Amino acid sequence: MKATRRDGRLVPLDECYLYSTLPAAGPLYSKGDPNTLYFDNIPDLSDKKSAKYNDETGIGRTAPFKVYANSENRMITCECHFFVQQASGPQSATAIKNTLRWLEAHVYPQKPQNGTYNPPPIMQIKCFENLANDTLCVVLNNYNVKFDPSVPWDETEGIPYKVDVSLDFEVVYQSSDLPYAEDIVETGGAQ
Repeated sequence: MKATRRDGRLVPLDECYLYSTLPAAGPLYSKGDPNTLYFDNIPDLSDKKSAKYNDETGIGRTAPFKVYANSENRMITCECHFFVQQASGPQSATAIKNTLRWLEAHVYPQKPQNGTYNPPPIMQIKCFENLANDTLCVVLNNYNVKFDPSVPWDETEGIPYKVDVSLDFEVVYQSSDLPYAEDIVETGGAQ
């Protein structure tokens, strides 16, 4: 697979994306889909999880026993890079602006329906099989947008031709689908 088209624009990656049931106000970056952000370059990914052990003491021991208590949350950090590659369409400044607002919306609660509290939408992430064999359900904890002043800006939208966004996710599971060590080895934790 080639990374660029004949005209030099980056090719969207079908197996590297973020999905949400919350539709964007306009087409999202790369393919123009209103619910799925397809990356056209590999994002910087990091995947972190830790285990917590408690110390238990015993008479006459020179060191305490280590007793497994629980695992901490699985955290995924994704740094995305967006480039204006055309005047209009899915790789334009307008599509990048739509994408930024769509991502930012995922840390705000949704409007109440019938007086019921609605949390921010859960997203799904996949980047080939780097994180898991299938998509992982995640919540967006925070985002950080960096507007690069060293590149030209789009006069209409007021954003630079290159925008970097750092996203911090927490993986969420249904209580009936919590992964065990064997599941991580086999599928990366995807259910």
